[in-house]
Amino acid sequence: MKTYDFIRNTILKRNISEAQTLNAAKLCHKYKINLFTQNMVGLPGETLENVWETIRLNIQCRPSYAWASIFQPYPRTELCKYSIENGYYQGNFRLIGEDYFTKSIMKLKDIKEIERLHHLFPIAVNYPLLIPGIKSYFFKVKLIDFSELFAKK
Repeated sequence: MKTYDFIRNTILKRNISEAQTLNAAKLCHKYKINLFTQNMVGLPGETLENVWETIRLNIQCRPSYAWASIFQPYPRTELCKYSIENGYYQGNFRLIGEDYFTKSIMKLKDIKEIERLHHLFPIAVNYPLLIPGIKSYFFKVKLIDFSELFAKK
């Protein structure tokens, strides 16, 4: 089983194959139903390569818009419990941010790259020709952290 399948079916408990996902998207297009995908990145055990696999699947689905948020291990959820038990999160709920678009508190090998790719997720899905540039250039550029300018003092 590929890691991507493990995350989708074991961790998220979706119990759906990639073929079923693609078939559902095909039916939406056939009957002119607007397709909007919702994705989470930074899940327990996820790697940067897994996020690229998710982008690839979204490209194949051809959604009108591909949404992506950064996973947060909210208290009393199965994913939080799994994250703590497997060492991806130490359990300090005060570290959870105000939103799920800024940063992750998960302990993952590629988390900084996953956070960066999260911001370009919909662009990569809608404009796949830009992916080589994203892969070769975006991760080498130093990002400016503007959050300091807007921090409450």
